[in-house]
Amino acid sequence: MLEGTCTFEKPDYLKAPVLIPVKFRVGAIVALSAIVLAMCASPASAATNSLTITPTEWNVVGLDSNSVTSGPNQFSVGAKVCNVTGAAVTGVDVSWNWTTANTYINLDSTATKNLPSIAANSCTKLWWTVEITRNAAAYNGKRGFTISAAAAGVTTVSTPTTREIYVEKLVSQNRNAVTSVTGPTNVVVGQTVSYSLTGKTATQGYEQLSAGPSLDGTIFEILSVTGTYTQPETGAGGPPTSGFYANACTWDPVTTSGSYRSCLGTGKAGGNSIVVTVTALVKAPGTGLVNANIYDYSGSSYHYNSDLGTYTKSVTATNPVVQSPPVAVDDGPIAVTSGVGKSVDVPANDADVDGDLDLTSVVVTTPPAHGTTSVNATTGVVTY
Repeated sequence: MLEGTCTFEKPDYLKAPVLIPVKFRVGAIVALSAIVLAMCASPASAATNSLTITPTEWNVVGLDSNSVTSGPNQFSVGAKVCNVTGAAVTGVDVSWNWTTANTYINLDSTATKNLPSIAANSCTKLWWTVEITRNAAAYNGKRGFTISAAAAGVTTVSTPTTREIYVEKLVSQNRNAVTSVTGPTNVVVGQTVSYSLTGKTATQGYEQLSAGPSLDGTIFEILSVTGTYTQPETGAGGPPTSGFYANACTWDPVTTSGSYRSCLGTGKAGGNSIVVTVTALVKAPGTGLVNANIYDYSGSSYHYNSDLGTYTKSVTATNPVVQSPPVAVDDGPIAVTSGVGKSVDVPANDADVDGDLDLTSVVVTTPPAHGTTSVNATTGVVTY
């Protein structure tokens, strides 16, 4: 008989590993010993708790209370994904997941976004555009959602299941007003562009406020949002410097709470000068709109800027132009006479279908064994 010991790790509810004596009979119970040895092998690596995820932006959206064809119907909602470890996490897929059905509440673009890498001890914010169908049946509608983040070797994390998009009736009011919206109307795929909204609210602001340029999610991928308000956010949410949403009164977004969709505290944000800037990547060609949205909650009702549409920008995104290379034609051999200069118009017999042949690109790569050469920097003519 051969005797040996093997350390087995107990389940979590047992506090320590235990040593179990196992006896082996040489040449007899080979199968049993193989099973025991397999049991003694090192366990597979477990996924690490490297990521956290938190919902951002306001869960309340809406349509005009009198006419569904007026007012905004696209709203930015998102999440913040953080890497809480000392090493980068790569290949992170962040997905929007609907948990209930509602045909009037949808995303305007793809549900999954990929982050190539999240650096150690850092966070990344992402945004999706929620689009409400302009139909009166959408009023007071709701749709549950979660946002999850997953990567190889990492435990998948998700926002709470007690979150939903809720469609309110928005009242058009002129106390919210836009002064200007700046940003390009013609963009190229691969560009990083910025759009900035300048406007105002009531002097003291509102308990809840969401403001900024609203971008078409089929064309743009929002990279960052910054905001500056005359009346800073005074609630628990912190200054509105990295999102559309100023959670001044500490809003309750938990669907199972008795105080759902109400303020848990006090505070206001906004003022007679607000500036919100969105930086985005142009991800696909197409045409779309950049709208200027300012909507709020105050006095138990919801409002939006009555000048919506006045500062709307129509944006066209195109693919970058791929230029064809020029066609160069051999210029030699060139006959020369000793002691007599010779000029050669090198680009004269070359062609470029794009019509932008660069005459200044002519260079002499191998100098002659005798004599000297010079190149006209404007015309490309070579003189020997």
